[in-house]
Amino acid sequence: MRTDIATANDLAVKLRTQLGPPQAATQTSTVSTQQGTSGNDATAITELQQFASTTRAIDARARQLNVLVFHTERDPFAQIRNDPKKIHDTFQLPEGLPSLVEANNDLTTVYQDVRYFGQSLLDDVSFFYGAITVCLLPALYALLGTCAYLLRTFEQQMTTRTFTPSVANSARFLIAAIGGAVVGLFNNFTIGQGASIPPLAIAFLVGYAVDVFFAFLEGLLQAFTKSSTNSPAASSSPKT
Repeated sequence: MRTDIATANDLAVKLRTQLGPPQAATQTSTVSTQQGTSGNDATAITELQQFASTTRAIDARARQLNVLVFHTERDPFAQIRNDPKKIHDTFQLPEGLPSLVEANNDLTTVYQDVRYFGQSLLDDVSFFYGAITVCLLPALYALLGTCAYLLRTFEQQMTTRTFTPSVANSARFLIAAIGGAVVGLFNNFTIGQGASIPPLAIAFLVGYAVDVFFAFLEGLLQAFTKSSTNSPAASSSPKT
């Protein structure tokens, strides 16, 4: 959608430069009728068609995104959505294109509403689902890892007939949730030789093996302590 919006913005500027302001509609229509369709008019018609198609694509994607945010954004064309003729007249070019300037002016007005609708939804989706990805999903993946570990342990103990109920499992769930929330604060993790693991994968490992979480915290603390010790302020000793 962002790419389509950028393309439509360029087309709007180009068409306005080629066709001029809306006041020139009558003059342009008269000249086109007397002289026929020129090469510039053919180019403008092609660009108008691309402009209309891009506007329809933005509108379609915006309506899909609006479902993801439970229709929190007001649809500027909600009153005519159930009227196919009005939708056609709004988003399609007029038949015969009697005036390129008027067609461009009407399409630009529609595009401005569509663009505002789409950009507002992009911001909403980025905010809400970005917050879910950073804050909620890591904790859920950590809990999923804990479930996988407990099921694996249960299966092994049932096979060897050594299963013993334990109250420590609830504490493991709590540790996994805390570890997943902490992992969500980081963007990525470098394992070695340039390889990196996304936070959600680390969160799952934290839930599956809680020791990974404590090893990560200890390694981070050691690195922080080492950098503080090797700093110039710490290495310099006061003179007597």
